[in-house]
Amino acid sequence: MNDLQAFLLGLIQGLTEFFPVSSSSHLYFAKRAMGLEQGAGMIYFDLFCHLGTLLAACSFLRAEILKIFSSFRSFALLSLALFPLIPCYFLFKPLRTALSGFSSLFLIITAALLFFASFSKKPNGFPNKEPKWRDVLCIGVAQSLALLPGISRSGS
Repeated sequence: MNDLQAFLLGLIQGLTEFFPVSSSSHLYFAKRAMGLEQGAGMIYFDLFCHLGTLLAACSFLRAEILKIFSSFRSFALLSLALFPLIPCYFLFKPLRTALSGFSSLFLIITAALLFFASFSKKPNGFPNKEPKWRDVLCIGVAQSLALLPGISRSGS
């Protein structure tokens, strides 16, 4: 991989991470379009792309992150939201491998879910109320679905 390809892949990662599309699938398709092979080195490259996104998000959201860690209730809710990832990671691992060639289908499913969710009359987020444990648990389950190739974390 040359510097231009690395730059373009990093740009694709940065632009797609915060939109309700799968940044991992977009990286996969971009690498295929560039003729890059999917090897162990590319996995490390993907991890560094995601690490860059994580560092940028943590830097931007540092005040909110400090609030979460300074409140026991907020930290407990965050932990509860992350809890479904643990069993789903291990349960979905064989499924992820088997479905790795179906990223396009999961991108279409994500688009359909977002389309139908756009007709919801419920307000987004938690306006004027504290999130309840079942709210964050449902969010955690939806986020766990993003372990499947092509399902967007932000779209979930």
